Amino acid sequence: MSVFSWPVKRAFVTCIATLAAVIGFAAPAHAWAVDIYSQSSTLGGGGGEVWGSGTFTDRDSFTYAMSVKDRCPGDGLGVAFYFEMKLAGASYSSISQVFGVNRYGCEVQTVSASGKVNRQSDMIKMRALLCYTNGADSCAFVNDDGFSVWKINPNV
Repeated sequence: MSVFSWPVKRAFVTCIATLAAVIGFAAPAHAWAVDIYSQSSTLGGGGGEVWGSGTFTDRDSFTYAMSVKDRCPGDGLGVAFYFEMKLAGASYSSISQVFGVNRYGCEVQTVSASGKVNRQSDMIKMRALLCYTNGADSCAFVNDDGFSVWKINPNV
């Protein structure tokens, strides 16, 4: 005869199963996060912020969900982001297209973008870059503080 009743055993098993699920599935092992805040006196004090997260899905791709906000004071520039990737066997970086272009003015609106970036070669590492736009969908420049740290792809 057991010391514990069936309801106590069931509660214990449920608790252990829930704990295992939370520990095991709380965040993918290949997940990364980004939070870049860039501000420069050369822009009259204006700046921008990019934040979000992503997951390396395999050897040559990752998914992302990011947000972009233009920060005050106004400087007449928009903000956006793109990704830089170091690929296996390449002596140069691969650059993604520009995402999340925010031309709404400082503190007006947050722009979000999500998707998947693929390459034909193994992606060793990647980083996000906050860039300033001049009214177009392309980046005019990136400040020295506009880079995230490199995110290493554990699938390679």
